[in-house]
Amino acid sequence: MGEIKIDLTQIKFDDLDEALFLDDELILKNKNFIFAKNGSGKSTLADAIKKQKENEYDVHIFKGFESVLGENEKLNAFALATDGGENQKRIEELEHDKTAKEISKTQISDSLKEPIEENADNFFTKKKKAEKRLLEKQGVIDEFLYESGKFISSHQMPTLTENPRSYNKNSFKNEISKRQQLQEVEISRAKELLKSEPRLLNTYDFSNINYKKYLISINEILQSKVEEKTKIVRLNSQERINFAQRGLELHKHDEENICAFCGNEITIETIEELETYFSADEVKALKHRIIKGKDQISKEIERIDNLKLNSTDFYPDFIPEVEDEIQNINEQTKIVKTFLIELINSLEIKEKNLFSESSVLEISVPANIDLFNFNNLIKKNNEFSKNLTAEQEKARAKLRYHEIYNLVEKNIML
Repeated sequence: MGEIKIDLTQIKFDDLDEALFLDDELILKNKNFIFAKNGSGKSTLADAIKKQKENEYDVHIFKGFESVLGENEKLNAFALATDGGENQKRIEELEHDKTAKEISKTQISDSLKEPIEENADNFFTKKKKAEKRLLEKQGVIDEFLYESGKFISSHQMPTLTENPRSYNKNSFKNEISKRQQLQEVEISRAKELLKSEPRLLNTYDFSNINYKKYLISINEILQSKVEEKTKIVRLNSQERINFAQRGLELHKHDEENICAFCGNEITIETIEELETYFSADEVKALKHRIIKGKDQISKEIERIDNLKLNSTDFYPDFIPEVEDEIQNINEQTKIVKTFLIELINSLEIKEKNLFSESSVLEISVPANIDLFNFNNLIKKNNEFSKNLTAEQEKARAKLRYHEIYNLVEKNIML
């Protein structure tokens, strides 16, 4: 082996500000003896040699027998190994922990046994007390389940179970997780449904009418007038014509022939003259058109008035939606009737003004009354009626879960 150089400048001493060695390096040969008094740095130098050369050589440092010998008291022997002393200490620590755990295990095992002394308190007595309390609580719970099951099975108006005789505490216990609070309106609907009988309703066949043609026909009548074939000079205005027509209606069957307006005698010639004037073919034809128009419109108003819609025939689940739809239809009906009444009023005015053209009506034509949604609700109601038994059981279950909710809320132990 050649020379080995040790860099002395890398060696640091915590308690010295100046370097301990005079030279910067140390040359080691095949055999080297280093001696000095205690505390002079021999061990520090040995550690530096190992640190700098352990990657190149297999370096071991002997620091006395305490570092390799560990006394084994149980075997009455020594253990020889690297770090033997430290390992022996670790063994002693583990032995101590093992002993402590065995003692703890023994104490715990003793605490699980019934104590010899009276009134002693350990895990055994605590367990017995807990078991007693558990048994008492279980008794309370069993009593609650029994009474609750009995309450549900005996409930009337309405009954809450399909077969009350088979409903018991176990049935109640199994349904506790299904408990659900209902609002008053939900409770009312469910009860009404349970009272329900099959309700099959007929849909409404309400045909559509072309109201635009109505308006066109009425305006044609309003623009028509009677051309006088027999001229009466004194009837030179519409007001006089209307007055004469009204007078003829009042006096033509009056035997006294005395005018109710002026008190003068009305001659037979005057009556015949007015009858000829107001009974001309054109007058009759226009009057006929007016009467026919009024009759047709009156029948349409009557048809609308006969459209009686109500929600009471429906099942409770559909009533809110049905009532909304009825309100919507009533608003449509009001618009249509206003339109038709205006047509009739215009014809009544025209009936008194046959000999002159009247102004045309410039009004909006309403849409037909739409019963599509209402008829759909009737179809849904009828489908519901076909499945009434199943729907009633759903309603009964809802009411039962509501009562279970109330019972549980009153017993906070659950």
